[in-house]
Amino acid sequence: MDYDTYGSTAVELAIELANTERVDPEWARVFLGAHEEWFTAGTSFDLSPGEIHRAAATAELVRSVALAESQADVLERLNELLALARPRPYATDHDGPLHLQVTCGTTTHSGGVHATLGAAGSPVVGTNDLSLTVASLPATGTTAYIFNARFAPGQTVTTVPNPAPAGGPAASGDICIAGGTFGRHVFGSDIYIGTSGTFTISVDLDDIPHPDGLGGYGVAAVAGETWYWQCWYRDQSAGVGASNFTEAIAITLQRPPWAGRTIGRLGGQGGLSPAGVHSRRSSPGNARLPISPPPSDRSTRRR
Repeated sequence: MDYDTYGSTAVELAIELANTERVDPEWARVFLGAHEEWFTAGTSFDLSPGEIHRAAATAELVRSVALAESQADVLERLNELLALARPRPYATDHDGPLHLQVTCGTTTHSGGVHATLGAAGSPVVGTNDLSLTVASLPATGTTAYIFNARFAPGQTVTTVPNPAPAGGPAASGDICIAGGTFGRHVFGSDIYIGTSGTFTISVDLDDIPHPDGLGGYGVAAVAGETWYWQCWYRDQSAGVGASNFTEAIAITLQRPPWAGRTIGRLGGQGGLSPAGVHSRRSSPGNARLPISPPPSDRSTRRR
């Protein structure tokens, strides 16, 4: 069998195995023949009694995962299930890249390169293991913070070119994720001040800093939502008040692969959307900027 990861398609195959009637002595051979695309060409489907017994035991383990009542039980039963496989597979939370680049130009800073933004961890909401890393910032020293955006139905991702905060010069780069509502990761150590050129923050998916629409500031992410992030940073070597932006990324958050699925039927489909995200330019004169450049210190406090 050719595999090295478990994605949503493999989960559906496992559920089909768990749902297969096993009254007919030939059930295992029939099941394998119906899914021959998973096997190397020429693989024999004539199994020994011991192999058929192991296939039945695997089906029961899949059922036990689907019927688990707690996250701890799910993890324990999944590990038991994966331990049966040879070669030993490794599990992933999603298919494809963790984040998608938002189509939007970037501008080099005084150091001659453009700063980058990337994500690591898992897009699965229940796992709550997501971090964002900014790299290639000006080595001469900078202050920076990451901001987020999400969009209500009917809102479109747009670009604000070279935004000019009140009383300051226009930024060298563009806000690539305008058009929705913004939130700022500016609490505690999330604001970066330094010369190392890189920093990482952890994103609490249960409490993303973002207006909740009710006068509060903190939102629990929901599987299926797409969130957008970008970093705004100072570029002091480029002049007083100079600032710039990293590239922007989008992440579609997910359920665990087994969530919403029950034995006997399949629930909704999971996984990241394969489509890229495009940004439409808007007039800077008409743009509202509810966010501001990075502060000069970490004086911001969460309200």
